Amino acid sequence: MTDQDKPEFLKTVTAMAMMYHQDCPMVVIDLYFQVLRGLEIEQVKAAVVGLLGTSKFMPRAAEIREAIEGPPLVLKTSPAERAWPRLIEMVETLHSCNRVECDDPALARALEVAIGPWNYAVHKLLLDPNLDQIGRAVLRKDFIAAYETAMTEGVPTSGHCVLRAPKRPLLRGNRFMLGLGDRNGQHHDRQERLGDPQELAWLRRRVGPAHRAD
Repeated sequence: MTDQDKPEFLKTVTAMAMMYHQDCPMVVIDLYFQVLRGLEIEQVKAAVVGLLGTSKFMPRAAEIREAIEGPPLVLKTSPAERAWPRLIEMVETLHSCNRVECDDPALARALEVAIGPWNYAVHKLLLDPNLDQIGRAVLRKDFIAAYETAMTEGVPTSGHCVLRAPKRPLLRGNRFMLGLGDRNGQHHDRQERLGDPQELAWLRRRVGPAHRAD
């Protein structure tokens, strides 16, 4: 629209406001015009008529534009790009878990190829003081590339896999080490001695899927 279309635009918006029993001062009409300036006046008029038949409330300028151009494009991310923030969330949430399971074998493969085993990835992504923003960006790029390669090789993106499992089964009378890591990257061990059957059952429940060792 150009300035020559302002009189026709004024009539259109004023009539629309009257239909909805709304006050529409000139300053508001001018804002409507500025937002819709890149469109043709006939497009705007047709969109307003169409919205009058469907909208219970007076359409905003963005709704008029959307009626003409369609909804705004939403940037879509690939499965590999979506897997990276999920990995970060898993590391932050499950870093102290004795057993870590995942429902994305491609994520597990990309983790192993681009970064390393679960314990190393936890240390690298969560505890390494030398990992700056540039280093994290490089890891992200390598992980995404490894994930895409895994998909190309036929590794499924859904299914069961284990990222971290206990080193040995729990046996009566054995000492079982629950690994813990602190913010300084130091590794500590806490020993649990199994006693009667009730303690055995309790510990088995504790080291089930996604159990925290803290």
